[in-house]
Amino acid sequence: MIITKSSRGYRCITQDEHAKIAGMCAMHWGNGDFESIRPEGSLVTATFLHDIGWQEFDQRPRLKTDEKTGNPTPVNFHELSPQTWVEMYEQGIETVARIDPYAGLVVSLHGVGLQNRRYGLTPEWSEPTSEFDGFIQREQKRQRQLIEQISEQDDLSMSAEERTTLERLQEDNYNPEQYEGQLWCNYKLLQIWDTLSHILCATTNPTGETSIENVPVSASVDITVSIHSETANTYRIDPYPFQTDPLVVSVAGRTVSEQTLKSGDTSAIAREYFLNTDEIEFRIHSWYLDMIKIRVEHAWKTTSSQRSLKPLRINIRVWNIISCSWQLYSVTTVTVAALLIHFWSLILVFVFDKGGTEYVSIIGN
Repeated sequence: MIITKSSRGYRCITQDEHAKIAGMCAMHWGNGDFESIRPEGSLVTATFLHDIGWQEFDQRPRLKTDEKTGNPTPVNFHELSPQTWVEMYEQGIETVARIDPYAGLVVSLHGVGLQNRRYGLTPEWSEPTSEFDGFIQREQKRQRQLIEQISEQDDLSMSAEERTTLERLQEDNYNPEQYEGQLWCNYKLLQIWDTLSHILCATTNPTGETSIENVPVSASVDITVSIHSETANTYRIDPYPFQTDPLVVSVAGRTVSEQTLKSGDTSAIAREYFLNTDEIEFRIHSWYLDMIKIRVEHAWKTTSSQRSLKPLRINIRVWNIISCSWQLYSVTTVTVAALLIHFWSLILVFVFDKGGTEYVSIIGN
């Protein structure tokens, strides 16, 4: 679970719910600046299901004793024992691989990456511990089997470049600069969607700035995107990578009060956990939409006297636009009419002048 402290107590968002946000990001990824994902179906499946192994475990909050207060508090997702973590992840990867081998391969890479500094993408993370060595070895074996299974499918193929990348990813000297191809791009995309979802679900500070590096614009080009939290539920991203603007996503959040947690009554905690369920909506938008809508909101958050003048100012601007447009229309109409009159005058003069000459000529004879 992703646990955050609020005035009501502890808000709990399950890993499965968090994965829903990441999956929605995958579904709407791509626009004029960011390439669409491929293979789309497999990558969306991988993203929605990358934490499916935690479904049963997250049915109720797990408790630990707070070292400072001595009170029971919910266990956050990064506080689990290595044994529990490995068990949940292997169960989830196995489930995804049975559904879609390519999705299973990407999720397996994701799981291993969390224990090796994301193959060098996050060198600031702590050194990998030997407690995960067995997990990494088993998953590397699974990855080699999956890549052969994928190669036998009609709609997917693994190029020599992809195979080379997988071999390099399984080496110990992790160097992101030597990895390339669509598989590596798709691994990074899952990291982006996973990270963005964690930012949304775990934000406690209503405003702030952060950034995500190594965001693929294409299979060969990465950039850094900035994320600005305007409120606890509204975020601006630049450059904006989604098809829809704004992108609105929602998850179920469950809250347990500190008082109920202090009681230590597991039945009471479980009841409150399910009774206090709220739908939490997050809104992600671009800087362009921010300029249009946020500034309008600020404009109307003025004193009552100033607000009373706003409609007048807006009406004056609208009237000026209409007036100028009408003047332009009038001038254009008059000009066209004058040209038409002049044109027909020339024709009439020509006709009558010619006819008159001929008439005089006949009378003279």
